[in-house]
Amino acid sequence: MFFLADGDIAVLTAKGVHVMDHDGRPIERPAHHVAWDPIMAEKGGYKHFMQKEIFEQPRAVRDTLLGRISQDTGKVFLDEMAVTEKQFREFQQVRIVACGTSWHAGLAAKFMIERLARLPVEVDYGSEFRYRDPILDSKTLTVCISQSGETADTLAAQREAKSKGSPSLGDLQRDWFHDHARSQTVPFRRTPGRRSRGFHQGFHFAMTALLLLASYLGQIRGRLNEAAARILMQEFTRIPHKIETVLQADNSGFYENLARQFFRYTIFSIWAGYSLPHRARKAR
Repeated sequence: MFFLADGDIAVLTAKGVHVMDHDGRPIERPAHHVAWDPIMAEKGGYKHFMQKEIFEQPRAVRDTLLGRISQDTGKVFLDEMAVTEKQFREFQQVRIVACGTSWHAGLAAKFMIERLARLPVEVDYGSEFRYRDPILDSKTLTVCISQSGETADTLAAQREAKSKGSPSLGDLQRDWFHDHARSQTVPFRRTPGRRSRGFHQGFHFAMTALLLLASYLGQIRGRLNEAAARILMQEFTRIPHKIETVLQADNSGFYENLARQFFRYTIFSIWAGYSLPHRARKAR
């Protein structure tokens, strides 16, 4: 497939397609290969795409870790990035820009980056970022996250960062993210496209990628020593199996029974370490 830039016009006829700019001048757009096939995008024996999305979470984490960590040394390898090690050492702050569920992943990343790399982090909504004229420069790393890879607000925020000289890590969710050439990295994602509106697999992927980034920053900046990094990465590689262990309980219908019992409740209260339904707010 190929992607249209802002202002492009594609004309489709029985003989094919040609692209022109807004003034009618012909232009060429490079073709991109999408590294998954239709079979991977089907339900694969699951009842529905939401269930498939849930049960693919362990694979999303494994695929993201593949070839990027050493369990022996704890070192993180992010060779795709064009941002240099010197730049990573000199960054003075990090801005994370996202919308929706990706924004919640960014909030978790704030804790991870500040703890592991000792860099101050701000998390912004993509829809508000460019309107407040953010203070950015070459010492600020901007990380833009989008579950679809096509979120207009997030793309606009990335362009805003670039215009102010802030090195940016582009979208972390899509192999076919058409704007990645404008950023200074390529996506982490190695999993197929999603068909469900749920974000289970994508959220675990985003959290994995962001923890890799936090660990990498900590190592490059000398804030995360080898012993601590090794323990962290060894635990990290156990996460897919732990997710699978939790999902295995679904074979007995455990989660389905919980869903049938609680699906009409709108608020849950936290008490004594347990989540209990707030019966006063039960939906009718």
